[in-house]
Amino acid sequence: MKPIAKWRVQVLPQVHILFIGPSGLSAPTPLKEYVLVSKLDPFKARRSIAKIRLEDGLRQVNDLYWGSSISTQFASIASELTRLESFAASNPAFRGQGRLQRANIPQLLADVEVELPKFIVILLFSYFEPYLRDVCMSGVLSNPCIAIGSSSSINGGDIAADDNLLNIIERLSSPLVENWLKGSYAERFRDMRRAFSIPEQVTKPHVPILDDYYAKRNCIVHRQGIIDDRSKRYFQGDTRNTIGGQVNINQSDLLTLHKAIHDVADQIDRHMVENHIKNCEMLRFLHRTHRDHPDWKATDITREILRLRMDTLSRNLVARVLAIREK
Repeated sequence: MKPIAKWRVQVLPQVHILFIGPSGLSAPTPLKEYVLVSKLDPFKARRSIAKIRLEDGLRQVNDLYWGSSISTQFASIASELTRLESFAASNPAFRGQGRLQRANIPQLLADVEVELPKFIVILLFSYFEPYLRDVCMSGVLSNPCIAIGSSSSINGGDIAADDNLLNIIERLSSPLVENWLKGSYAERFRDMRRAFSIPEQVTKPHVPILDDYYAKRNCIVHRQGIIDDRSKRYFQGDTRNTIGGQVNINQSDLLTLHKAIHDVADQIDRHMVENHIKNCEMLRFLHRTHRDHPDWKATDITREILRLRMDTLSRNLVARVLAIREK
């Protein structure tokens, strides 16, 4: 089968990361430049659908923590409270009534600065874990023999139009995929490497960072942020986080974790797309979209592909694959 899509290169510009601190009420200060999405090599730029979703999630995290919206909102709140306090001070009806108490804006910002990074750690893993699950399942659907550990191969493109068969394969394979993705990231990546022949150097450099912050994430989620012996063994060298104390996460930690997730997902996705998913995922999408919208022409489906940023396909090619009208 000939490739159904031309390879393309997607390059996103550098993004300014902004750190919001107690002194950042009026305007946040640029911290550094950081490339959220790397410049991918030619002929290796196709992404899985799971990777597109992950990139959207990482961008939302960037907007939430490093965007200017938080600073702008706090600036507005501070301005409004100052106005109300001035009004109360000049209005005898408000004096001594206890109706309006002075807000401690610096303390409020300091509390956000402590708690928000912890929430962001949880959020980053909440995007990364579904990515791993979805890209593994896409790999299995692209060659169901992987689910039984067979060296044989089934071309997923040949079954891409059989939705009932795909649903059965996914239902039967889900427990297996979930089992791969249990435990530490060292254990998860080990099982993924066995299933999909992912080179160890793809995941090994990132395991210490992911296990470190996943253990801290578990303390936040399951132990009200208190560090226990079991979690501490994953970050023994971190003197800021001690047994019995509260998890300490700052903006430098978030940069480290964000970059580790981005880098390892890039490499995993490249291996999965080039060696397992190939064109199968796009074929499944084309057939599913045609079933869901039988009145759509090739132009409509092509427009949907562009909207989802999946790939660059011509309407002529879509028409040939699905045997439908171009317009």
